[in-house]
Amino acid sequence: MTKKIPYAVANYEKLVRENFYFVDKTRFIRNLEEYQIPVFLRPRRFGKSLWCSILECYYDVNRADRFDELFGDTDIGREPTPLRNSRMVMRFDFSVVEVKSNVVAMEQSFNGACRDALRVFIANHQNQADFSAALDAASASDAMRLILSAVSSRKLPPSIYHNRRVR
Repeated sequence: MTKKIPYAVANYEKLVRENFYFVDKTRFIRNLEEYQIPVFLRPRRFGKSLWCSILECYYDVNRADRFDELFGDTDIGREPTPLRNSRMVMRFDFSVVEVKSNVVAMEQSFNGACRDALRVFIANHQNQADFSAALDAASASDAMRLILSAVSSRKLPPSIYHNRRVR
C-alpha cells in the first residue's frame, strides 16, 4: 500500500488507518511523564494538535485493545510506559469558541464547547463511573466538578489526572 503525505491531518488514528507518512516522536512520551504540568507552546501549524491526538490514543483506557494497531511500529509501542492506556481522556477543542466583542456571547460559546466535550467524555466513559449528575449541571464548571468528583470517589484506576512528585 502506498504511503500518503499528510497535510493538515491532526488525527493520529487517521494517520495510522490511512497509511500516512509519520515521523515517530513517541519516544518523547517517556520524557513527558517526568513533568508534572506540561505546557505545549509552539507556533501555528507546528503539530500541537497531532501530538495531543497521539497522547490521547496512548493514554486513553478505551483504546487499550487497539494499542498494537496504533503504536506497534513506534518507539513507545516497543517499550511502553506503565501509564499506557490507563486514563480516561477528556478532550477540549477551543478553536470552536466564537470570539466576539460581546463577553456574554463569548462565554456562552465557551460553555457550549465545554459542555459538548464533557458530553462526549461521559458517553465514552459511562462504564467507568456514574456521571449522570453532570449531564444536568447548570454550567460547564459545575459539570466538570461533578465528573471529577465521580472519578475521585471511585478510588480505582483509571483516573483523569495523575499527580506525582518527580525528583
